[in-house]
Amino acid sequence: MSRNRQILVFVFIFISCLSGYSQSQSQTKNQRQLNEITTQIDTLKKDLNAIRTESKALNETIAKKQDSLLEKQNKAAELLKALDRQSSDPAFNVSKDFIYPFILSMFSAFLFWWVFSFRPEQRRHSKLRPKLELDMYHIYTKLFTHFDLVLASNGHSPSHYQQKIRGGGLTKDDIKMALQNKCLNETYQFDKQISSVLMPIGLSMKANTDEIDKTIDKIFDFSNILTPAEILLLENIRKKMSVYSYTRNAESNLPTLGKMVPVNPSLSYMTENLFELYGLFQELEKRVENNKLRDRNISIQMIQYLYYSKQYRKCIQVSTKLIKKYPNDWSFLEHYRVLSHFKLNEKRVALNHLGELFKSKQSLISSRSFLSEIIEDADVSKLMQEHYSEESIRELYAALDLEKNSKTQFENNSATLAKYYAAKAEESKKKAEARRNQNKNL
Repeated sequence: MSRNRQILVFVFIFISCLSGYSQSQSQTKNQRQLNEITTQIDTLKKDLNAIRTESKALNETIAKKQDSLLEKQNKAAELLKALDRQSSDPAFNVSKDFIYPFILSMFSAFLFWWVFSFRPEQRRHSKLRPKLELDMYHIYTKLFTHFDLVLASNGHSPSHYQQKIRGGGLTKDDIKMALQNKCLNETYQFDKQISSVLMPIGLSMKANTDEIDKTIDKIFDFSNILTPAEILLLENIRKKMSVYSYTRNAESNLPTLGKMVPVNPSLSYMTENLFELYGLFQELEKRVENNKLRDRNISIQMIQYLYYSKQYRKCIQVSTKLIKKYPNDWSFLEHYRVLSHFKLNEKRVALNHLGELFKSKQSLISSRSFLSEIIEDADVSKLMQEHYSEESIRELYAALDLEKNSKTQFENNSATLAKYYAAKAEESKKKAEARRNQNKNL
């Protein structure tokens, strides 16, 4: 009995403990949920406060913007009223509020352009332009050398056509005639009948072309200093000088015909191109004459250009000034002044200047190129006899006859070569026709 009570007591205690444990677990869970809800409530309260703060700041910003907008609207209204008042006073509106501010703005803009743009560019132009003009003069002299080479009768003396080259009197026939005895190189001297009279000038022509091309490249580095017409002229000169090859050989291999050489080994095929280049040379000559750059060499060249281009009055004026500037070149300049007076039918003045030249005992041989134009005049001959011996005069006439005969012989030889080339071409044509007929018969 006592044992059963103990068991019952034990069971009762166990059930009580179990019930207490379950109740404790339930309380812990509820407490945890309560804490989470409390935390969420605190977070929501903080967010709500932040929103209220931001809303307040936003309202303040909106209020400020509205105040600023209202202020600007008021100012705009005041300006409109002011404009209305000004429009009612034309003198005030035009002179004070338009003309004076406009003039002041334009003056300020002009002053800024003058100080910071125009003057620096003008100084740069004034420093660089003389150099470019000197380079253009160098191209001019090289082109003159180029044409003098083409027109030379031999490789040891200048051509007989320098006056024509400078004066613009060179014709296409002159160039074609002079090219009859010119070839590119020794490989074109394959025809033994004419090899001794052919004059190879290809390498010299190439040297002139290369130097002119190099000088034009230097000039184009400062193309902003040049005018469009100058750029176009120099580019056209370069193109014309680079049309042909100056180094190719005479022989060429053809698949069916084998080695071939030209019927005409001369450079007559360059006639048209060289004549067009001469037109560009004349244009360049005018530009060099009009350039501001003037040193001794350029001045001397331009005196010759003025005379041979028949600008006699200007030649007299310029030579008179140059005699004062370059007294050592008096005799050279005085010759052209004499010739110009003769061309203008001012014979008495010309004879007075010529008498001064003869008094200085200038060599007649050295002056033959000048005297050749007036030596047939009786007064010139008489004046010359008064100052020079008969022997000196005979030597002058002999030198003039020699040069005249040399020029005539050169022209005759060129005409003979042209006929020879034509005969060779006709012979070659007949042989080609005979071969074609033979092939047809086969």
